[in-house]
Amino acid sequence: MKRGIRAYFKNFKVLDYLLLAFGVLSITISSIIVKSSVLAIICSILGVFYVILWAKRYNIGLIFCLAYLALYVWQSVIYKNWGEVIQSSFSIITALILICLWLFNKKEKKAKLISQTKKFTWSEWIIVAVVTIGFAVGYYFLLKHLNTPSLYFATANLTILTITLYFMVRKNFLMFVLFILSNILQVFIWLSPVFQGESFGIENLPIVFSFITFFLSNIIGIIEWSRKVVKNKKEKRVKIKTEQNKSQISNENADLIYDQSEVVGKTEENSKLNEKSSKIKIKSKKNIKNEGK
Repeated sequence: MKRGIRAYFKNFKVLDYLLLAFGVLSITISSIIVKSSVLAIICSILGVFYVILWAKRYNIGLIFCLAYLALYVWQSVIYKNWGEVIQSSFSIITALILICLWLFNKKEKKAKLISQTKKFTWSEWIIVAVVTIGFAVGYYFLLKHLNTPSLYFATANLTILTITLYFMVRKNFLMFVLFILSNILQVFIWLSPVFQGESFGIENLPIVFSFITFFLSNIIGIIEWSRKVVKNKKEKRVKIKTEQNKSQISNENADLIYDQSEVVGKTEENSKLNEKSSKIKIKSKKNIKNEGK
């Protein structure tokens, strides 16, 4: 069991350990100061482990994800953050599907990450914009009907996370930007009672720190994604250059073989001429002898 746990931390970098330490320590210290509930503490710590493990593409992160989302839905219901309940419910369904796919392919310890995708067309951007507006209007009236606090923040966050699913499927760079915007909105959602002067809300500070950890993780994701894109471009250029060099060498070899064949051909012609001339000389000598007789 120890070896199994160590295997998941083997590929961690210093930055990953720092992020994990920041998340756990900030949640623990803030929960002691504001006297948070056990639910908020466990939910926040599970969230930190989930986001870091999933950022490393470990499928085990899905288990943490499922546990985190279940507790997060519970916490959101308590504070009537219905937008968070809806988006977390969608995420639970997605996590269950991914876990089933993982169980059918247990050999894969890491999730596959596709980094190369087709570029968005103008028509696709227009469709995304229209669909986003449609979702925003629909979510606004739904959350208003449910009497959701922080209505505008909740509507914006739910809309962003819904559209982000599409960018995730397309493996587009913008998914990180949208996740960052979502993390910022979620901080405002959980702290809005404090900003409005309510007597409750500050006890959710550990959840706020978990979203700050998510925010930092997405910043790291942007940096790593950019590095991979640059690396892929360099590798592509090197591959093209190598293929060009190979084709050039093969052409040069072909020319050399052709030249060698020409030389061989000329050598054979010369040998035939020499042979013919020697035969003529022998014949002429015989004729001279016959004339002498």
